[in-house]
Amino acid sequence: MTRDLVHRIRSELGPRAAVAVPAVSRYLAAVAAASLQSEAERSGVSFAARFRRDRRAFLEHLVPLAERAACDAVAPILALLRRESLLDDAPPEDAFRAPEYQERIVHLALEQCLGHAAAPPLLVSPVPEPELARLLAGTTPIAVVFDAPLAITHELYPLATDLYVFAVDRPEGSLPPLALAGVLTSWLNQRAEAGRAILLDPERDLFLEAPLTGPSRPAAALLLA
Repeated sequence: MTRDLVHRIRSELGPRAAVAVPAVSRYLAAVAAASLQSEAERSGVSFAARFRRDRRAFLEHLVPLAERAACDAVAPILALLRRESLLDDAPPEDAFRAPEYQERIVHLALEQCLGHAAAPPLLVSPVPEPELARLLAGTTPIAVVFDAPLAITHELYPLATDLYVFAVDRPEGSLPPLALAGVLTSWLNQRAEAGRAILLDPERDLFLEAPLTGPSRPAAALLLA
């Protein structure tokens, strides 16, 4: 079952799976989502219907189940990915059990259960990611600050796409390159510096989320209510 799930997610990601450490989040989220779906189906009502009917009670019931499933899956998923040569160098196993990372895995699992993906996949890394640093290098970061992380890439995608098209069409050298960074309110310190961010990688057609190597103060911010 786990091997089949890993190969299914690997196939869905395609070339994006080469971003190996962040891609682990999709495998863990798939395991957690499968547990959520099984629990929801026992009632004979679809996950989405129960979510719409009583979101708070439903989440209070299911989130602990997703947390346990995601945490329990860390060791077997990492071992399987290594055996399948899908993960070479990786941070220590404890990094994938960190509370903030595990919380984001649960969010990804909930999004998978609700379906209707309207944006490229989001890959979450437990440690600073070189690809994220590459996307930010030499840019002026503009933060989109939000406090509701569920399916946030659906909000970020049209903004990031518009910015990408604008950057491609503008005359060379007319403006410094801009980077649109999604920032959860809890990722900001008291000096309004971000310790973590989400960025769109247009070349790979994916969103990448990771801690930053150091606090970064955006040049401007847009607040999403």
